[in-house]
Amino acid sequence: MSVNQALRVRLIAGVRGHAGVSLYGRQVNRRLGGALASAAYRMQLQPNQVTVASGLTSAVAIAVLALVRPSLLSGVAVWLLVALAYALDSADGQLARLRGGGTVSGEWFDHVLDAGRVVALHCGVLVMVYRFYDSPDALLLPLLYVILASVLFAAGTLAEIFLREHRTPRISIEPAPAVTLRGLLLLPLDLGVLALGFVFIGDQSIFLGIYGTFLVLSAVVGTALLTKWFRQLSGVVPEGTP
Repeated sequence: MSVNQALRVRLIAGVRGHAGVSLYGRQVNRRLGGALASAAYRMQLQPNQVTVASGLTSAVAIAVLALVRPSLLSGVAVWLLVALAYALDSADGQLARLRGGGTVSGEWFDHVLDAGRVVALHCGVLVMVYRFYDSPDALLLPLLYVILASVLFAAGTLAEIFLREHRTPRISIEPAPAVTLRGLLLLPLDLGVLALGFVFIGDQSIFLGIYGTFLVLSAVVGTALLTKWFRQLSGVVPEGTP
């Protein structure tokens, strides 16, 4: 077995379940992250170094949004940078598993940067709209997106923590289907899918239409997820409760 094949086997063996992952996250981003994790493994990088690379790449994308006049060229640059940062965000966890397992501090660091990225990206859109667009009312879109993305990120992270010790592991010997209804429904919440919309920042009406549509769809899907998490947590009995 070649080195590449061995790394691929270890990545597949250590990959997390597909529940809660969008179609893009599973079919595209996770595979890109796996390739980057393999490359980082050969370069003897640490998972935290990959996490930092993801954060810096996001920062460059946000700087382009906020400082460069929107055009097709800058839009493509933002798309590629956001997509790369998102893939690196997947790669750090996969690299940790390749190296034999991650650390609590590494997971915490990853979540801190994710939380910052969620807010900073839409703040970059806010600055771009303020500086370069001629629609003051459009400033409401990134403001609402910041609130929605922050709430969903915090709610999802806390739900995972609270449910972790009460979730029964499910073992399946059958491969998961390539396309699932859940994976399709989660597409509006996927950063990799939203990133493609930045290609159109050079055209104000088209971009705001795409961005606003994603906001509405994210609000609908997010409401469904919040309801689901609340119901799941309502069934959890705290430790020590008679």
